[in-house]
Amino acid sequence: MAGSLEFIKSATSATTVSSLEVTDCFNADYDVYKVYITKIDITSLDWIAWSYLDSGGSEVTSALYDEAVFEMKSYQAFGEGLTTGGTRHLRGVRGSSGATDFAGFELTIFNPYSSSSYTFAKTQSSAYSTNNGGMFGSKGVFVLKQSATHTGIKIFPSSASMDNVTVKVFGVK
Repeated sequence: MAGSLEFIKSATSATTVSSLEVTDCFNADYDVYKVYITKIDITSLDWIAWSYLDSGGSEVTSALYDEAVFEMKSYQAFGEGLTTGGTRHLRGVRGSSGATDFAGFELTIFNPYSSSSYTFAKTQSSAYSTNNGGMFGSKGVFVLKQSATHTGIKIFPSSASMDNVTVKVFGVK
């Protein structure tokens, strides 16, 4: 069935980690992937960022990451974040301390394994801000302007640490 998800891999972290890598999750079998963060505990108000891993398993840190994110807050004005020439995608989902399982996060990645096209992505998320006492959601579009084979993803908070992270990767048929 077109559009169905096929489980590829999951990864889980221990407590107080600065990042979590999901290696060898992209391959030639799929052009589109869904990545879900199904659990995460974070130590302070922060964005969860991500970068890609190259075919050798090393993090891609070239200044080729662009993004546009729109954040819809129930407790204050809407906001946006734009980055060009970043060394990673900075704004996947934002959450705050004390909010166990703080967010719902879906990341859709297009062509990460293709060596002849850029890697594009889009996100949608929801979370609760314990700092501000309200809900917020975000939607974003992203591109890594590098035509190369990427085989994995690295998830990390922008500045805090995280505990008990669970990431699941699916291929879309």
